[in-house]
Amino acid sequence: MGLNRFTALCLTGALVALASVAASSEDRRDHQAAAVDGLNGKVSGFGNTSGFGRFYGVDGSVSLPLGHRFGFQLDGLVSQLDTEALGNAVAYGAGAHVFWRDPDRGLLGLYGHYASTDLTESANFRAIGLEAEAYLDRITLTALIGVEDGRFVSSEIGEFDLGTNFFSSVFLIYYPIDNLGLSVGHRYLVETHSVSVEAEWAVENGSSRNTSLYTSVSYDESDDTTAKFGVRYYFGQKEKSLIRRHREDDPSQSTILWALEQAIGDLDSIINQYREFHGT
Repeated sequence: MGLNRFTALCLTGALVALASVAASSEDRRDHQAAAVDGLNGKVSGFGNTSGFGRFYGVDGSVSLPLGHRFGFQLDGLVSQLDTEALGNAVAYGAGAHVFWRDPDRGLLGLYGHYASTDLTESANFRAIGLEAEAYLDRITLTALIGVEDGRFVSSEIGEFDLGTNFFSSVFLIYYPIDNLGLSVGHRYLVETHSVSVEAEWAVENGSSRNTSLYTSVSYDESDDTTAKFGVRYYFGQKEKSLIRRHREDDPSQSTILWALEQAIGDLDSIINQYREFHGT
């Protein structure tokens, strides 16, 4: 199934689902908190190391309400890469979310992203899918599923198409206290399975909890281990705990960085294998 056809199916299905959940919550509107608690955002600085190289850069998000029950979020990423086979380069990406949310129950929406890098003459990756979250006291369940595709052109090996493939990201987040989130989950990106353990801690500075520290470690079926560390700054309409930021402000799922990393790791491996085979 082509990406354009899947996009149409996703849009149709998601719109029907969003209309359904919105209608079912009509009688709760007087008691339901807004899907997005006013204009808010976050910006992060991160470092990432894996078997094929290193990433470091900045990413961020801005979220705003669309009426009372719906919201929109825009994601962005700029990263410097240092790879084994292809040297240094810049990668960038942008993503978007349109969603319905009840902060007491969960979220349902559409997600998409586009990413690119100048590691080769042309390297582009994109994805579209559906996202959902369920809020169960101190546990949040998140799921993101859809299709992705990628293509790059290299002067060494010519054009290479990664094809159109299914992707998914499923996580369980537990908040032992309001300002600490501990996550475990599974990703299937660029036809590669990986498991990940993550943590985010909102640092209290007097009455402010705008800054958090986060880290993650993932392991994939290619025996590659990736470690990520970062500092994140939140801004918004009011002070709140980490668990409330995750449920009242921006959706937690975004796969731009992970998809880029997996795709670039595959690209790096393909180039290395080509050079070994041809003795270059």
